[in-house]
Amino acid sequence: MFTASITYGTDFTLTLTDQTTGKSFTTQQTLTVAQRLSAEIIAEASSNALGVLPLADFGLVAFSDCTVDGQPLSDSSPEVIDLVNSDGTWELAVPSALGGDGEDFSVATDHTPPSTIAGGLAASASLGWINHAQTVTLTSADNPGGFGVYPAYYTVDGGSTQTSAAPFAVSAAGSHVVTYWSVDNAGNVEPAHAGYVNIDTTAPTTRVDAATVKHERTVRLRCKVKDRPPSCGNAIVTLRIFQGNTLKKRLALGSCVTNAFFPTAWKCTLAKGSYTMKLYATDAAGNVQSKVGAATLTVK
Repeated sequence: MFTASITYGTDFTLTLTDQTTGKSFTTQQTLTVAQRLSAEIIAEASSNALGVLPLADFGLVAFSDCTVDGQPLSDSSPEVIDLVNSDGTWELAVPSALGGDGEDFSVATDHTPPSTIAGGLAASASLGWINHAQTVTLTSADNPGGFGVYPAYYTVDGGSTQTSAAPFAVSAAGSHVVTYWSVDNAGNVEPAHAGYVNIDTTAPTTRVDAATVKHERTVRLRCKVKDRPPSCGNAIVTLRIFQGNTLKKRLALGSCVTNAFFPTAWKCTLAKGSYTMKLYATDAAGNVQSKVGAATLTVK
């Protein structure tokens, strides 16, 4: 903790005292044309030819018992001036309002980057596929005691930088990477994050090849789900076996990779005869097949 005082007689005398160590520093300066019309309490930042140098992260500095000629500082109607960078874009140090006694205030710095909460994004290009446009929300938040934050910035697929003042939509089919970050009023930049919007609007089609099997033997089928790109890459598949219009058997085949044949095998307990197999699929984005693959199963 330090105390400071300025006295004026023939010269100006500044005395700084470290209350912890008891050591003091005094300097005396002469200014022959001083009009003594104003006084400043300053937390000053050094500068060079490139502008104001980065401030030390001094956190919060409290000033107390600030008086002018023995009267509270508030009696002099002081003007609060923020320390900003050369073009006024960023706030480097911000004084608080005077306390109730008119003598106390604080000056704070903000060196902590803000954070951004994203909604409507998947964690990777292989997850979270949908079959419709996606609304993305980006919410910026500053650290407690920070100077405030601008709306988040983002790019889609490496395009131009946009400002997320409101939710925005991504509607084109395909896998899209959304890169986003925030900047606070002190110029602290959050490291960029990435999320994905994955859209597949194309309904798949299915194929099952004809097969012949003996009763009570294992039947091996070759199936395929075709999905034109951009494809989500997976589908949930069900095989239904009919005799005439009567459903005789239903097999849940689970998840398969699209655009590749996959084998399936099961013990055939169906009676001897001819059956129609139909393959149904719903892809990971929720698209139901537009064409059902069908083939004959002969049981001997």
